[in-house]
Amino acid sequence: MGVIQGGVQLKKHRKMLQQALTPNNCIPYRAVQQEEARKLIKKIISTPEDWREHMQTLATTLILRIGYGINVRDKDDPYVEIADKTSDALSKGGAPGSTALDVFPFIRHLPSWFKLIPSLKFAREYNSWVTKLHEVPFQFVQQEMEAGMAKPSFTKKLLEERPEKELISELPTDSELITDADIKGAAGSMYVAGQDTTWSTLTVFVLNMILNPEIQEKGKEELSSVLGHDSLPTFADRDKLPYVEYIVQETFRVDGGQLCHLVRGICACICCSLLTCIAGIPHKSAADDTYKGYPIPAGSLVIANAYAMNRDERFYSDSTAFKPDRYIAKEKGGLGEPYPIGHFGFGRRVCPGIHLGSASVWMGIATMLATLEFSKAKDPEGNEITPDPKWSTGLTR
Repeated sequence: MGVIQGGVQLKKHRKMLQQALTPNNCIPYRAVQQEEARKLIKKIISTPEDWREHMQTLATTLILRIGYGINVRDKDDPYVEIADKTSDALSKGGAPGSTALDVFPFIRHLPSWFKLIPSLKFAREYNSWVTKLHEVPFQFVQQEMEAGMAKPSFTKKLLEERPEKELISELPTDSELITDADIKGAAGSMYVAGQDTTWSTLTVFVLNMILNPEIQEKGKEELSSVLGHDSLPTFADRDKLPYVEYIVQETFRVDGGQLCHLVRGICACICCSLLTCIAGIPHKSAADDTYKGYPIPAGSLVIANAYAMNRDERFYSDSTAFKPDRYIAKEKGGLGEPYPIGHFGFGRRVCPGIHLGSASVWMGIATMLATLEFSKAKDPEGNEITPDPKWSTGLTR
């Protein structure tokens, strides 16, 4: 949805997502988020060397269960393969405008046997997986509804509530009627927006717990004081765990703007991606405008640089450091710095899944912090290995 041009189609998709993902409508999904977070812990304890894969599975499972009511059996589930291949298509396709296919879109008409252009070859190989993501889970929901066995989900809710009772598969894109294609697109947007971002953010959390053991310990102490030693966090505990909230917000801030990919480095075995776009998805101004005396003509390329905003030293002291204490109120001895902005976008393009996504991240972080210890790996000589993250070009850099 982030790349749909303004118009009827964008309004339809946004309306569907906004209505389905309000704070109140997200409450029924909390049981799923809590259940999957606890499954994650069991998997990490069982095979800690596969923790990255377990986090990916968590994110994929959350989206498939919430979006389509699909329970993933294991990592080899065919729905997981579809989701992972689609994720690869989005993350490995190169930065926007950086490939030959972006610059010369007419080359997509070249014959299929022409394989000398890497970006064209990549697009053709992965296009089928993107199509499957829209079609296969949607068909599953339809079949389950016909059999009276469909579990509650975003797609089921849209199919049940759309005013048109007849099956509508295709209409002009400027039609205001909700079509099957619209529902497929909206549900697909949930996956695209929520899969990589969730597990990537959790990975950034792990990295910063390894690098900042004193912060990790402070979070654990708060959890122990509130929950004791025999309970796991629930959403009912969120307001009673302010320091855990600060850790979540600081994770968003340090990662706020970087849908990048960590290709080497946390301990000796971690390979993962980070959360948001370093400068968001570029858009064009719809009309002439002025901002603080600066003219913005219609059609101008507008980039909201969340990365710079969340590292502005006027608002965030020592802005490159991971310091959750910065959010403690001044009257309590802290700096009272504001929570970060922009990691879910801005304006009418803000992510409709902000409440769902932030809840998934909070539950994942709180549950891991309550149950796991994070520390540096050691080399064969027993020396600690300090993580050295490296970034590769993904959706944004």
